[in-house]
Amino acid sequence: MKKLLFIGPNSVKKEEQTMSGPERVFFNILNILQSQAPTNFMIFNGSQKNKLFLLWIIFFKKIDVVHLFSFGGSNLLIVFISWILRKKIIYTAHGLVSREMQFGSRHGLIHLLAERLILTFAHKIVCVSEGLKQMIIEDYKIHEDKIIVIPNAVSDKFLLAKAKNNIFRKKLNISTNKKIIFTACGTHQIKGIHLLTEYISGLNREDIAFVIAGPKGNFHDQVMKFVNNQNIFYIGNLNFEDLISAYYHADVYIQISLYETFGLAPLEAMAVGTPIIISENVQMKYLLKGTELEKFIIGNNCSKEELINKLNILLDDEELSRKLIKEGRKIAKQNNWYSVCQQYQNLWSELLNVNS
Repeated sequence: MKKLLFIGPNSVKKEEQTMSGPERVFFNILNILQSQAPTNFMIFNGSQKNKLFLLWIIFFKKIDVVHLFSFGGSNLLIVFISWILRKKIIYTAHGLVSREMQFGSRHGLIHLLAERLILTFAHKIVCVSEGLKQMIIEDYKIHEDKIIVIPNAVSDKFLLAKAKNNIFRKKLNISTNKKIIFTACGTHQIKGIHLLTEYISGLNREDIAFVIAGPKGNFHDQVMKFVNNQNIFYIGNLNFEDLISAYYHADVYIQISLYETFGLAPLEAMAVGTPIIISENVQMKYLLKGTELEKFIIGNNCSKEELINKLNILLDDEELSRKLIKEGRKIAKQNNWYSVCQQYQNLWSELLNVNS
């Protein structure tokens, strides 16, 4: 029987809300695979750190297809050995070192070289968005026939969630007559948070509050200059229950990242039932094509006036907001983990059959 080795990120946590993007994708697909118990799959997750044992599996367990789900120096060795042994190699790209280096990431030239080699040796590259596919083609001249797009998805937990408490009232004591603009992007430069905070701070309305959640980043001090705990708040990292509450009770979710290869948070907000505004750099934008939500994708050179105008429309037009909520939930339901896992299984079957 032909076998596939499925190699996850270096660490997989138990609580979904604290995971990175690659960890969350792997975690959800892993759950589905384990429920189906396929006999031709071997799964090597982040809790198993012995790479020598992993190489032993590739050598002696008659593995035919190796699927890497994250980037790393040790994975380059796995790709190289697999290529020498003529295994089929799949690599899921969640981000791109060549782009992240432009925004102050800690990656260096060695990481850039490792990424180029992994992309070159892989027989198939899975991208989480059409935008990431184009970045790989532009930066590394990879032929598009080698690349397949399988988007990230939203957990049923968000589609079925009901908020027990209003986190904005309970933890921040925001008045009930305030309309909430919410972002979960943290305070990293790459998320465009400094510009967003500056624009919203100039919004001439007393009936709004802007709440920022997420990890502290390299622009945290600059962002905190705008935080006054009256109409602009920073709440830090949220657990799952509080995140659901924030999405649920927000009037608008906004994220104007400078670089984003997918964007799970806007999709999660749509699933819970909140209209969104995103920048064109948030690559989950292609899921919005042909809908009213597409009108709320702002350009790279968006002016303060354009952003504030779109915010005012969503805050004041209740009928439009209801329409956008309905469209958003429909899109979120279509992009579930079962659908995504089926797309991966189709790819695996194709390569396993080709290798027969």
